[in-house]
Amino acid sequence: MQFWDNLTMRMSWTLVLLAFLTLLLVLSGTGLYAVDQSRQSIEQLTQVNVNQQAALNRTNSTLQSARLDMAHLYEELIEQDTSFSTADRQQEAGGLSAQLGDAESAFQSFLDLPANPEHASLIAPIKTSFEALLTTHVQPQATALYQGNTSVYQGERDAAQRAYDGFYQDAIGFFHTIEEQGNTRLENFDTVIYYATAIIIAVFIIAIALSVLVYWGVGANLIRPIKRVIQHFEIMAKGDLSQHMANRGNNEIGQLLMALNHMQDSLLNTVTTVRTSGGEVYASASDIARGNQELSARTERQSASLTQTASSIEEMTSTMERSSDNASQAHRVAEEAAGKAEQGSQVVHSVVERMQEIRQSSQQITDIIALIDSIAFQTNILALNASVEAARAGEQGRGFAVVANEVRQLATRSATAATDIRKLIDTSVGQVEAGARQADLAGETMTEIIASVRHVTTLMDEIDVATREQRSGIQEINTAVNDMEQTTQQNAAMVQQASAAALQLQDEADRLNQVVARFTLPREAGESLPASHATQPAPALPAF
Repeated sequence: MQFWDNLTMRMSWTLVLLAFLTLLLVLSGTGLYAVDQSRQSIEQLTQVNVNQQAALNRTNSTLQSARLDMAHLYEELIEQDTSFSTADRQQEAGGLSAQLGDAESAFQSFLDLPANPEHASLIAPIKTSFEALLTTHVQPQATALYQGNTSVYQGERDAAQRAYDGFYQDAIGFFHTIEEQGNTRLENFDTVIYYATAIIIAVFIIAIALSVLVYWGVGANLIRPIKRVIQHFEIMAKGDLSQHMANRGNNEIGQLLMALNHMQDSLLNTVTTVRTSGGEVYASASDIARGNQELSARTERQSASLTQTASSIEEMTSTMERSSDNASQAHRVAEEAAGKAEQGSQVVHSVVERMQEIRQSSQQITDIIALIDSIAFQTNILALNASVEAARAGEQGRGFAVVANEVRQLATRSATAATDIRKLIDTSVGQVEAGARQADLAGETMTEIIASVRHVTTLMDEIDVATREQRSGIQEINTAVNDMEQTTQQNAAMVQQASAAALQLQDEADRLNQVVARFTLPREAGESLPASHATQPAPALPAF
């Protein structure tokens, strides 16, 4: 079997063709040999035997005819027929001479035929007896009869008959020998035909046996392996990658089986990798989806807070506008009472100076408070952004250190502003106390000063200006908050899109895992992985 497994298809079919060609050559050679032997036997029977018999028979018949003519001429001479003249005798003698010449020519043609070497011993006596009969007896008899000498003819008649009988017996012996040799050749031809038939039958039996062997070889080395390959492909199509084809020699079928095993190993590698990657993608997609959902919720809350802040700022803007209107109305009332305030201007001059300082301090307090509000607002926004980015980045939130540092700086500035506010408040308290003491000294004049609001007019102007500035600042803050609200809404929309994409990716990973789960791997079938997979980890799928 090892020889058949390692025998290539080209070599196997070449051997089959050579075997059939050998049988064909043997069969053709046997047939050609039988035909050649038959042809030779027929040629020998035709050219040698038949032609020699014909020539010898023609010689005998011509010789017999000549002897009969000589006997007739002898009788004519004996009877001395007057009608048989010398001219008639000469004519008969001429015909007799021609017949003897024909007999001699026929016998020469018999000698000229290509004779079988086996016939040489038979032809020599015939030649001797014919020459003796012709030269010793027949020709002298013919010459005597031509001369009219019947005694010589009569004296040679018995000897001539004995010579003819010897020639005839030699010819008959030659005929019998040729016939026996012909029968022998026919028997040899029958033997050749018998052996040729036997060889043809043997070749036919060998061809049948070789056909059976070829049929078995094709079935064992081609049909059955291909059927096993087809069955293995059907098993692989059902998802079972745990079975491998056994190696079978180094011929084309063996190479096909090895290539099939290599293809199955590559497919097994791919399925294992897809399983592992599918589980990781599913887990990552789940984490991303959860993070996006949390981020979406925070973004929505931030958007709601910004909307509420924008509404509050709009209310503050309306309040500041009403305050500005009230300040303008108070300014007109103060102008009407300005005339009354000049009577106590000297008394309350010092009070005015103190109050001026209070005003300046109050202005500073107002600025500081505005700064604190701005810082607090920015701090809230930065803190919100930091929390959002930290939630999205997870462990990679180191990039938000800059945001945290900015928050700390704003907190420091807020603390400093608060300290300044406290100092200014303390100073203002002292100044107010000093003003109170001065007011006590100018008690009577303060009534008129309070009634007279000329100085208040100046203060109301400043309040009006400050109110306008505050309103402008609040409008800018409102614009910034609206921009932040739009940005937050856009971020929320993007987060929702990212969440939807993550959920879709999770579904795709789930479907991918379901697709590759139909494959049966060697480890799942209780077998050991092939050598190409020995170092690979087992596929890990998430729980659905």
